[in-house]
Amino acid sequence: MVATQLPISAAPLTFNFSGTDNGLTTITKTVSGVTITLNNFSPTATVTADSDGICVAGLDGQVAFCPNLSSFQFSFSAPVQLISYQVGFISNGSGDQGLTFTEGVNTSFETNFVDVATTNFSTQFGVDANAVITASRTTPPSAGFGSLQIRQLTVDDSFVPVPGPLPVLGVAAAFGASRKLRARIRSAQPNISTEA
Repeated sequence: MVATQLPISAAPLTFNFSGTDNGLTTITKTVSGVTITLNNFSPTATVTADSDGICVAGLDGQVAFCPNLSSFQFSFSAPVQLISYQVGFISNGSGDQGLTFTEGVNTSFETNFVDVATTNFSTQFGVDANAVITASRTTPPSAGFGSLQIRQLTVDDSFVPVPGPLPVLGVAAAFGASRKLRARIRSAQPNISTEA
């Protein structure tokens, strides 16, 4: 199913990350009945976190607070729309790091992070319940970059997924079947002659 957005009033939910998430292989948090699950931290199996949030990217080959983390996945227990995130810490101020959030055909590329700032996703796409979103580092950091940490993630749970448009081939098949059915009905009717 292709998820699109219907205009509905916003109901933001904010998930907070902190030092209690440090060392976990799976992070699960629930806000107002909606659960977020983060896992598949790669190449490490666990997440590094402190009061600035969870490490979502680190520098290759260097000992830094955030290890060489290049991707992770997350999902929600209900349909939601990604709204914003808050950077808890980034070395180098605004940095040169890039992250891509992807689910199916939906993509949001994030860059130019600002330390301790809330930023709207460049593409605020919606996802179905339990759809897996992959966050991956897409821009190799410079030598001065050590870590990027996300403290908060805000979503809108009033998002309603609707099916995408019916594929053209499906419409054509339905039209063809309808024509054949009408032809069969016409051929089954008796021929009535009106000769006088």
